[in-house]
Amino acid sequence: MKKSIYISGKITGEPFEKVKERFQKAEDFLKKTGFEVVNPTKNGLTASHKWEQHLLRDIETLFSCDAIYMLNGWADSTGSRIEHNIALETGKEIIFEAGKGNIDRIERAIREVTGMELSEYATGSRKTPYVYARQIFAYHCRQAGMEWSQIAERINRDRTTVLYSVKMYGDELKFNPKFRRIANRVVIALSQEETHQGSN
Repeated sequence: MKKSIYISGKITGEPFEKVKERFQKAEDFLKKTGFEVVNPTKNGLTASHKWEQHLLRDIETLFSCDAIYMLNGWADSTGSRIEHNIALETGKEIIFEAGKGNIDRIERAIREVTGMELSEYATGSRKTPYVYARQIFAYHCRQAGMEWSQIAERINRDRTTVLYSVKMYGDELKFNPKFRRIANRVVIALSQEETHQGSN
């Protein structure tokens, strides 16, 4: 049985034809990778319906899906942030759009939020800020498509440690407010850089 996946991304304030095209491309890509896709631009409502009506319909649809696909720039959308939080709280698989960021962009975002360079948190230190930075780095590198062994090499850890760290990322977000604040700020920093690059 195919997994169902909901596409989440910024819609409000964007030209609707451009939005439809972007969501359709994501739908086509996800279908090719074997998902049953739910595209919110085809939710049966029109532009004359209120934002709240669209959001309620979309959330209802999201609940019926196994996973959510976050388009680049999603953190700039109130609706997408709500959908991301619901997916997180309900234990759905969260997949970020391919090309979310390369190592340099991830490093820059973490440096902007924590003030630390990769060389600092890739040490053997078990101090909390370093552990958080390593976990956030590993998670985003994996989302960007890096191999486990490549991530492990970058942060001087073995593959099993990296696997466990990424696996526990969702629990840390859910149950650790301090980690969640830092991780969310890194996501916003990555999203802002995507937006800036897209406008150039």
